[in-house]
Amino acid sequence: MLLVSPLTLAESGYYGSSWPAAVLHARPYSIRIATGADVDALVHIEGLCWVPALQAERAQLAERVSRGFTYVAIVPAHGVVAVLYTQRITARDELLAPGASSATHETLHVATGPVVQLLAVSALPQFTHLQLGAALRDLALQVARHEGAAEVVAMTRCSHLGRREFAGASQAYAAYVAAAVDPGLAFHTGAGARVVAIATGYRPADTENLGNAVLVCYSLEPQPEPEPAVLTPPPPA
Repeated sequence: MLLVSPLTLAESGYYGSSWPAAVLHARPYSIRIATGADVDALVHIEGLCWVPALQAERAQLAERVSRGFTYVAIVPAHGVVAVLYTQRITARDELLAPGASSATHETLHVATGPVVQLLAVSALPQFTHLQLGAALRDLALQVARHEGAAEVVAMTRCSHLGRREFAGASQAYAAYVAAAVDPGLAFHTGAGARVVAIATGYRPADTENLGNAVLVCYSLEPQPEPEPAVLTPPPPA
């Protein structure tokens, strides 16, 4: 099922809403739900976008796809070049429960769950300029609103810690998260999410983040329309 065609604005709604031509513009990609035929491409993307310790196995990717909650972006002549994996869960608190971790969180999937969890987003590096991750995220948020989801959450990570040495200092890591300067967090907060909590030890293989994950939450409340500007006419000359 094609969700975003090359002439569909992400803002135009859900599954082919009809909008005036004036608000449509050409996009060099399309977005659809992933199928089993995409798994080879998804394995390729996984290998190029994540360090080995954080890569998901082929079987795990195939299982995500089989659930029907995975979105892929396709660029003509290149095929699938970006992906967003999501799942449905019962409540965000499940992600912070004792023993919860990245190794077990996909067992929380419930097809009719009221909460959408963004599991991972990846795009081939040569297509960064297309901002496909943001396009996939925005579409997932629109689908969640349309389907009446309670909220959208993600257990994300800081992506640009560089050579910072926290030496196991949880307070220093928390301060870095609170500073809101990391691009990995900004991917979410810049689109309206808020940081809820740091989950200590949630992702043990992510040594750069001290094994932590950061829970973010998007509100799906309708955004108010901006007030029209009131212009005061200049005084008579």
